[in-house]
Amino acid sequence: MPTSPRMNWPYPKEFAEHWWEKFRSFVNAVDASFFTTREDKNFILFGGGTVSFNATTGVLTWGAALQAVSAVTGNRWYIPTSTSGGTVTLQDGEFFYVELTRAPTSSQSVAASNGSRIPVSDDAIVIAQRLGAAVIFRNGAVIGDGQSVPLFGPRAYSTLFDVVGIAGQQDTDQTGWQDKGGLRYDPGAYFPGGAGVTREIRFHAMLWTTDDTTPLPADVRLYDITNGVPVTASALASSSLTPEMQSSGLLVPGSGGFAAALADYVVQIKLDNGAGSPGPSDRIFCVQAFLRTTWV
Repeated sequence: MPTSPRMNWPYPKEFAEHWWEKFRSFVNAVDASFFTTREDKNFILFGGGTVSFNATTGVLTWGAALQAVSAVTGNRWYIPTSTSGGTVTLQDGEFFYVELTRAPTSSQSVAASNGSRIPVSDDAIVIAQRLGAAVIFRNGAVIGDGQSVPLFGPRAYSTLFDVVGIAGQQDTDQTGWQDKGGLRYDPGAYFPGGAGVTREIRFHAMLWTTDDTTPLPADVRLYDITNGVPVTASALASSSLTPEMQSSGLLVPGSGGFAAALADYVVQIKLDNGAGSPGPSDRIFCVQAFLRTTWV
């Protein structure tokens, strides 16, 4: 019996015997295929606990069962089981998919599968696809390389990564920039964000001074020694007599002196004498300085 080229629906040949039975097979195949569109358009993915992705190994991990509900029967599918999380390994471009029991009459455990294409089957449905260093799920959620987040839980979360330039007290009484620490940073090594996830890069430093009256503020900045330019967008100051954390605005790779590629930086501090001359006991201090990458 011939079949349609894409959906593989069987249909009777012209002048075939037992035409009615073959036609009924065709109608049942059409009914089954169209039923899946009703079930799939109401497919809501949730659960999963903490979801992690490693782009180097390609391993996507979820700590608790991924879940979905058949809206037409009210029963759940669990990936892979109702009591456990799972893993699937994805190469760039590959799909994470499952093959569902349609119109389930009870809760179903569903195996996770991967491949560069999905089977020509009414039961196959894509859960996610890997594109580069990120995995994009069917509901728009995105997880990047090195992230580990409750992806389908409440969205009041953030993930952060610090690159430290100063850890421990540094001080100076000099009014010119003094190199006191260093770090290496490559924005290309960190997931750039997209589809609901935003990457933010800021410079943070904990500063104080001995003179808040003149005042003689504590200044700090990053200096890009790879390209020989100050990162003007990183400049911070404090006139506090006690340690005070200061944070820059957003650092945009390729703007404000912040390199768009791998670069080495020194952390520079100085006593700001713009409001007056420092005395013999005047100093400024920096006890901590770091670049923080946050995904929100």
